[in-house]
Amino acid sequence: MHAYYAKESPIPPSVIMSSSPMLSPMFNPQEFFLLEELLPPKKQGRDRSFLSTPALPQEFEIEKALAIIQQDFEKLETKLQEARAQIDKLQRKQLGHNNKISLARFRIANLEQIIKDIQARHQADGKLPGCNLCT
Repeated sequence: MHAYYAKESPIPPSVIMSSSPMLSPMFNPQEFFLLEELLPPKKQGRDRSFLSTPALPQEFEIEKALAIIQQDFEKLETKLQEARAQIDKLQRKQLGHNNKISLARFRIANLEQIIKDIQARHQADGKLPGCNLCT
């Protein structure tokens, strides 16, 4: 906001000069270009044939990695199916045990009801001699 109220600009406007087709006489090419002695030594024995080959190693590595990931996925999927089959087997086994327990409870409840009915009949008929259940 303060820039709108400034009366004078502290930065002078830039001056555009026309370019000349010739280099300035003050231009010294020795100052502009580096001497070969200052440049790093060129690497010898570099094979130029690698420049013509495409970026094949990266693509091959990516395809190989994708194949490995797919194999790992298939192995994990197989293990998951085996685990699910084992869980189903255990659930069926547990269900069988639960059914046996339920059947045993039903039988016990049924036998208890039969005993109560027998006791009620004996009490209604009178005590039978030697009957311990009727006491």
